Amino acid sequence: MAVWEIALAILAVLLGSTLQRATGMGFALFSAPFIVLLLGPMSGVALLNLCAPLASLVILARVRRDVDWRRMLVMTVAAAVGTAPALLVVLAVPGPVLEIGIGGLIVVALTATLLMRAGEARQRTSTLGLAGFASGFMNTAAGIGGPPMSIYAIATGWEQRSFAATLQPFFVVTSLLALATKAGTAPDALGAIPWTLWIGVVAGTGAGLVLGERVARAASPGTLQRLLISVAYLGGALTLARGIWTLS
Repeated sequence: MAVWEIALAILAVLLGSTLQRATGMGFALFSAPFIVLLLGPMSGVALLNLCAPLASLVILARVRRDVDWRRMLVMTVAAAVGTAPALLVVLAVPGPVLEIGIGGLIVVALTATLLMRAGEARQRTSTLGLAGFASGFMNTAAGIGGPPMSIYAIATGWEQRSFAATLQPFFVVTSLLALATKAGTAPDALGAIPWTLWIGVVAGTGAGLVLGERVARAASPGTLQRLLISVAYLGGALTLARGIWTLS
């Protein structure tokens, strides 16, 4: 790979892991467009599905006391259920059409949520399960599982620190599920990744986690929530734009 390609990958994962540490999500949102562009959809998403849980494990070691394990269990079981139908849809629906649908749905749902008063929705197990199902489905189908959980957090008024911490073990499980799915459908995806890119991605991820730690300590909860909303919107918009670009 060219030096500029490796530099672009490092910058992408650095920004993504910074957001992941500060807000609880963002690794795939920032990294995916660039990594997929460099490696293609199969190898690119497989790389992200492997690196994302590693980043979440490092973060989890720092924030484990704030994890809501009951919610995490509900989310994870629902996400696992959402993985199977996502695989069927991926095999039946063209990728660009699927990305357009998912990206558009995220933008519309997030906008509708913001029109509500913060915390207006009740914290029901069924609602949390639905968010987890949507997250697992979208993560497997398009490599983007964070926005559905952001919508749930905003709608129910889930405290930012607990939300960001609980997402980490959740992302570990859902990313590994998605990676297992990719291994079944494209077993050579990871083997096509050059070792120089592996080194660059690991270095960028580590640096981003250090930077994100400082952001998380310095920023107020309100600032972090606004950043979270922006990241969720960006994820939906990028997914929608990627689908339209590929389709055209």
